[in-house]
Amino acid sequence: MKTKTILLAMGFMIEGLSAPRASNMLILESSENRVHLLELFSTESCSSCPPADQWMGSLRRSPGLWKSFVPVVAHVHYWDYLGWKDPFSSPENTARQKAYVATWKGGYAYTPNFVLDGADWRGQRLRDLSESSQKVGVLKATQTGTSSYQIEFHPSSGIAKSYQVHGSLLGNGIEVDVRRGENAGKKLKHHFLTLDHQTNSMSPSAKGSFFAKLNFNATRDARAESMSIAFWVSEAGNPRPLQAVGADLERGSK
Repeated sequence: MKTKTILLAMGFMIEGLSAPRASNMLILESSENRVHLLELFSTESCSSCPPADQWMGSLRRSPGLWKSFVPVVAHVHYWDYLGWKDPFSSPENTARQKAYVATWKGGYAYTPNFVLDGADWRGQRLRDLSESSQKVGVLKATQTGTSSYQIEFHPSSGIAKSYQVHGSLLGNGIEVDVRRGENAGKKLKHHFLTLDHQTNSMSPSAKGSFFAKLNFNATRDARAESMSIAFWVSEAGNPRPLQAVGADLERGSK
């Protein structure tokens, strides 16, 4: 399985493919095989979280990044009372974690919480992130403006009645000096950190495909060394991701 990642900007392509120079729009397209979505629900407020964040950051060196798996880190807000209000935490991130937890038998919300393809993932086994042979469909994201994207999903089989698309703008290399709370005195560095998250319902076409638009509130964060982007699709009413696609938005990401 190969995830195609194409950045048309002054003739530069992320995957090294040739392209015309007429456009500077980003085009992401998965293969039909499933690309894993690896999420980490974390926070700067909890002393147990920095090692998990560091492990996620180490995945920037993985050859499977954006090809066999897409990583996303989301900071929850329910530990903010411990003396440090995480500037990246949000109730929306907490709600997404709790939507997963509701699908787990006897599950509960905690941090750090790894979620792989919608399931509670405690093993951190890199082999779980390897290339999948499961055919789920092609997910394509085409940039149509500075912060807007057209999303298409072409399911392989078992078409559901409705789908949702999710998109996260991610910051890499963001450093924070924590002054209070359980991590007081530590300098924390974040990768794949959710800075903006958007969700939208997808509309069906006569040919069995599904379409939606996503508009982000920002395109760049001054605190980040580089930016990435991730998209995934799920059945409406079920948070479990079916297919994912993502990429670094800038060359030389650290």
